[in-house]
Amino acid sequence: MKLSQFLKEARTVAGEAAAKRGLSHAGHGYYADRQGNIVAKSEGGERLVAVSKKEADHGKGVIRDASIQGRILEEIKAFGNEVMVGAELIFETEARPSGTDGNKEFFLAWKKQD
Repeated sequence: MKLSQFLKEARTVAGEAAAKRGLSHAGHGYYADRQGNIVAKSEGGERLVAVSKKEADHGKGVIRDASIQGRILEEIKAFGNEVMVGAELIFETEARPSGTDGNKEFFLAWKKQD
């Protein structure tokens, strides 16, 4: 995780709420308890919400749920568009083959506009 992203997350309302509950940032807007279990996530930086076991598994490795995979891919693209002002997403594809455990990887490329 980049330092700028970490600092941005820490300054949000959700980040402050997580700190008050003793949760630590686990990346991608997710927060873990002292045992390392993913227990909450940030929604738009404004709310801290509990996550289901299924969604919490996201923080532990392979994401098998297609709806969660799709949502995370969209979040990554939105983050890229926000951070790379003036750049355009020019390429997106799913890596082949997919992992036998349900793992999927994607390649995304942005090009800075002149």
